[in-house]
Order: sequence, then C-alpha cells, then structure tokens
Amino acid sequence: MESRIAPEILDLIIDEAEESTPTLCSLSLVSRQCAFRARRYIFEHVHLGCPEGTSPRDGEKQSLRLRDFLELVKANEPLAACVQSLCIRMASFWGVERFEDDETFIENLPPLLRCLPSLTSIRTTAPENGDVYDWPEVPTPVKSAIAECCSRPSIRKVAFAGFWSLPFELLLASPGLESMDLALVSPPGAAKAVLDPAVIQGCTQLSELVLSEASNIIRPILLANPNAISSLKSLQMVVVNPDEWDTYQCILRVCHASLQNLTLRRCRYESAIKGGVPVLRAVKHLEFMINAVHSWSRMYIYEREDGREILDLKSLLSQHGTKDLNVLESLTLQVCLRTGGPFNHEQRFAILQGTDAWGAVDDYLCSGTNRRFGVNLNFEIVVHTDRVDPHDKIEVTKQLSEGAATILAQTAKAGRLSTSVAILTGYEDARRGESW
Repeated sequence: MESRIAPEILDLIIDEAEESTPTLCSLSLVSRQCAFRARRYIFEHVHLGCPEGTSPRDGEKQSLRLRDFLELVKANEPLAACVQSLCIRMASFWGVERFEDDETFIENLPPLLRCLPSLTSIRTTAPENGDVYDWPEVPTPVKSAIAECCSRPSIRKVAFAGFWSLPFELLLASPGLESMDLALVSPPGAAKAVLDPAVIQGCTQLSELVLSEASNIIRPILLANPNAISSLKSLQMVVVNPDEWDTYQCILRVCHASLQNLTLRRCRYESAIKGGVPVLRAVKHLEFMINAVHSWSRMYIYEREDGREILDLKSLLSQHGTKDLNVLESLTLQVCLRTGGPFNHEQRFAILQGTDAWGAVDDYLCSGTNRRFGVNLNFEIVVHTDRVDPHDKIEVTKQLSEGAATILAQTAKAGRLSTSVAILTGYEDARRGESW
C-alpha cells in the first residue's frame, strides 16, 4: 500500500536516518520510492571483509560473501549504481600456498568491480590488521582488476593498508584523485624508490592525505612533483621516528598555505622537539594525540614525578604556532588510555594528578593573540574486558570530565573547554580497527 505521507517528507525522513542501517531497512519497506532512496544509503558503502564474529583469516567466508554480492547486483542492477565506496580485504590470500586455491575470489572480484559504475572510493587491505603483505604476490587477475578500478576518472579516493612493493601507478592513476589513505605500505625498492615525474603529471588535486608508516612511498612523490600536494587541505599523519618527522616537515613546507585541518598522531614526541615546522596560517582545526602506557594495575600516561609527556605537548603546540594562528577554531587533544586491569569507578587516573605539567599547557593556551579557539579534551578508554558496568561508565565519565576542568582551569573558566569520554571494550575496539 502506498504511503499517504508526502514524498518530500519521506525523503527528508530517510535522509535524516542515513547512518542507521536498521532504520533504513525498515523504511525501505514503506513504498517503492522509499525503497529506492533508502537503498542509496544502505549500499553506499560496502565492506567486503569478513562477517562480524569471524576471523579475518577466514578467506572462504569472505569469498562466498563476495560471490553472493555479485549475484545480488547482477539481479538488481539499480543497486550496483548505489555503491560509491568499496573496501576489499585480502583475507583469501593468507599464505602463499593458498593463492591459487581461492578460485571463487579470483573469478568474482573482477566482474564485481566492472558492475559498479558509480565507485568514487576503493580501499584494499592486507589479510589481517597489522600484517604486511607483498603486493606482487597477489594473483594477477585481482591486481589488474583493482588497477583498472583505481584508474577510473570517477575515483576520488584510494586507500591501501599493509602492502610491500606497492606500485606508484596504482596510487596516482586517476586524474580525479582527491584523497589518499596509506598505512603500512612501501614502494618497490623501499627507501631507494624513485618515481618518474611523468607518472604523477595528472595527479595535482590532492586535498586529503592520511599517512601511517608510509613515509617511504610519499617521499618520492614529493620529490617528483611537490605540486601534487600544494593544495592539500587535510593532513593526518602518524610520526614515530625522525625520518617520518622530516617527511612531515617537508609536507608542511609544500602545503602550509592551504592546510586547514591537521591531525598528528604519534607514539613518541622526542623527535619532534628537535625541529620546528613552517608557520601555518590557514589551519582551522588542530588535533594531537597523547598515547597511554599499558598497565595491568592502573591507567596512566606518564610518570607523575616529571610529567614529561605533557610538557613535550606544550613544546609541540608552540612549534605549530597555536598562539599565532588567528583563524584557528578548535584544538583537540585526544587522550587514549588502555588497560588490562579491572575497570571500576574507584579507579584514579594519573593523568588528572599531573596538574603542574598541565598547568604549563593551560598557561600557553590562554596566552597569545588568539584566545577564541575552543579546546576539546577527548578521553578514550579501551578496557580489555567483554563488558563494562553502566554505573562504572557514568562515574568514570564524571571523574574525567570534572578532572579536565581542574587540569585546564583557565581554559575552562574562559568557557573554551569541552570534554568527551568514550569507553570501549576490547571487542568494540577490535571491530572499529577492522578498517585500519
């Protein structure tokens, strides 16, 4: 039966529910018009990884999912046009001896990619999180199909995670490329890799770059054609050694005039303290991450006696010219805490006890010419248990929120501080990490 609600109202309702797949599935049953509009969102992002609750190494189940999805889009052609983003995990090729065994994956991936005319984003990841795989060992039909897909003019984003010897041509093939996301990848020849400038001539519109242990592959691109990132607006990078810090500085020197969003995720600060960065005049949003130390008995970030991590944070802020960024709108400090011990509301966090070190940061944030930008202090706690008591969540959230107003007292008094607390179980954290 056709709905009596005006089509325009139904469209607005469906648009509002775009991020809730269960709600979209229910709305798709209202009418044909609702089904068409809801499916645009349901099938917009497709993850051809392993089903929830199965091991990433279970390649057979993934291959069957891929085959079933191909049959679905062949039988329902309008669905194929809805798919804009596709993520492929190479779970079928765990171990060299299994390459030729998974005929289902090898036979079905190429025709599936050809069936998806509206793709704007493609992501390819190694068999398992944190594992690195040799790209030349991937079966030729699979490599060729992915290469063809990456070269389409409609492709705006490419992402690869966990591959050695990844060809530059694969990353730079699309003339419409705007975003590149690379994690644990290296080019052929690794540190000695050299890129022919001709390969990068058509790729000059990159506006977003995400890098995690990928300096070896981005450095030759910078040398061959710095203009490839001269219009960069968003940069997210993990820096864990001096070489990556040097690459980070090189990137900023090229795009400092256009960069608006900067996220620096790092495990060590000492390499950053040795050198500065160019003046960043256009940055509106800055984000820095502070990583915790594992402890079986309590959660802490630094030794309370010296507060070195927090003092290093102040140095990092000063290098990025926080006081002089007149257009800065927000500064986010992402505090990541992990523990393997019991989690309850009686826990006390050492981060809230280092008030002297935080006081130096607070003084810095409240000085300078720009005192308008908001400061977000976001706590993320990963608890390695299957379940967290709701009461404990409430009490810990309250403790951290109140503590934030103590360690950054001046910023809080000026009304510029906001705090959030996210508490995840180990399972929730692992599920989130499936996309690298």
